[in-house]
Amino acid sequence: MPKNKTEIMDRGGVVILGFLVLSVILLLLDSIKNFNGVRNGISFIFEPVSYAASNLGTNLKSGVSSFSNFSKLQKDYNQLKIESYEKDINNAYFLVLQEENNSLKTQINLGNKEKKYVLAKVVGSSLNHNFLNLNVGTKDGVKLNDTVSIGNMYVGQISSVDLNGSVVRLMTSKNSTLEVIITRKGVENAAIADPIEALSRAVVTGSPDGIKIENISTTADIKDGDIVVINDSRIGEYLVLGYIVGLTNNPADTSRSGYVSAIIDYDNLMTVFVKTE
Repeated sequence: MPKNKTEIMDRGGVVILGFLVLSVILLLLDSIKNFNGVRNGISFIFEPVSYAASNLGTNLKSGVSSFSNFSKLQKDYNQLKIESYEKDINNAYFLVLQEENNSLKTQINLGNKEKKYVLAKVVGSSLNHNFLNLNVGTKDGVKLNDTVSIGNMYVGQISSVDLNGSVVRLMTSKNSTLEVIITRKGVENAAIADPIEALSRAVVTGSPDGIKIENISTTADIKDGDIVVINDSRIGEYLVLGYIVGLTNNPADTSRSGYVSAIIDYDNLMTVFVKTE
């Protein structure tokens, strides 16, 4: 095997040396005037080779340039993606701060200033969005059956609580039942006047179809769009629940019923307040 390698190297050296000698001879002959015809003939013979080599070099250069441009474009694209993600994070953080600020303003303007509240963040929902998970628990003073609200708008009640978290049962849950009154005056932009003009008393319950309202007096002048306000001893204060929709009008019924469109969008809740005292 070493002998073969030596032979190959010797042959390679001879070829290189031969090309060098030929190049020197052609260079010397090029200085002779009568050698122009031979030189032109050699040029004619090797012109296709020169063209092919030149074309190959051009294509190779173009390919290298395209690869370089692609790498630069990919780098720029990745940088734009990073900048876009950073903007999304900053926008999300800004929206969270804005939402919390709006909730605090609502609580200050509409909340019961004689009560003590704990600010809580919604960290998820469960069981068909009938329950909300909060990031506050007994270490924050939260207790079972505490009322959860925003301003004077009813959200739900604490159904379970541990040291670091709690669960809110919304009015849409089938286990929720509260006494309410129906009014048309005295509530403007969720601000409740005192006293409230009660057109009728009723009961609201949660169901898979939504929040039902029943036992409405047939003699009361109740219409769709009238305001439903919670008036239950377990809550201890007036809180706006929503508006009547789909009110029945059967004269044969001993009472009327319908549904309540909640004033709060439960799916988009981020900040709530738990009344601890």
